[in-house]
Amino acid sequence: MNRKTIIVSTIFSAITALVTASAVSAVFFFCKPAAQIAETPKPVIESQPTPESTPILQVEIKATDVNSATIETVYKNFFAEGSKCRQTYNEMFGDKDGVYSSSSPCRINLTFNRDGSAEKIIVIRRYDNAAKAWRDTDKTVWKSKISSEQFKSLANLIVNNKAFKSWNNMMTITVSNCKIMVKHTGGTKSPMSNVDERATAYLPMVNAFKELDARALWEKTE
Repeated sequence: MNRKTIIVSTIFSAITALVTASAVSAVFFFCKPAAQIAETPKPVIESQPTPESTPILQVEIKATDVNSATIETVYKNFFAEGSKCRQTYNEMFGDKDGVYSSSSPCRINLTFNRDGSAEKIIVIRRYDNAAKAWRDTDKTVWKSKISSEQFKSLANLIVNNKAFKSWNNMMTITVSNCKIMVKHTGGTKSPMSNVDERATAYLPMVNAFKELDARALWEKTE
């Protein structure tokens, strides 16, 4: 074979190899499995922070905002020494009713108003075993008047009391024998407590009502 024939043969072989390689590459590219094709990245959704609960704001109540103050209680030591209401339920009625309580069977509702008017209502309740229900066995109502200074002193003591200031009306307690209700220009506030002589924070308010009750000149109306 002469030199010219060898050169032509070599060039032809090279061209054939190049075309074959290109064809194989094209087939590989177009037949590439879908799993190897890069996917469009998915957007990342960031978790939103949980909103903090809004604290219950305690509105400051001033003595000048108070229109009336009421105590409702069955705490036996609220009543005067020697009075029948100073007794517990069982001391007054015995044990036959199936009721056992350290509280008085008397419930007092005592209200003092800014205009000087005052009202006291005492209801005695007893459990009726036959009817399986509570019955009011006695009710007495009194009226009186107090001075503006007496009301101001009571209102001032209440609004500055620690137990009153820390209370909010969303709170509840399981056992309560006393509730103090204050009506003021912004609404009402009614702290409750299971009072005894150890209730150091709440007791001064109870005693303030008790002292004003003893000083007032009550007139029985019914």
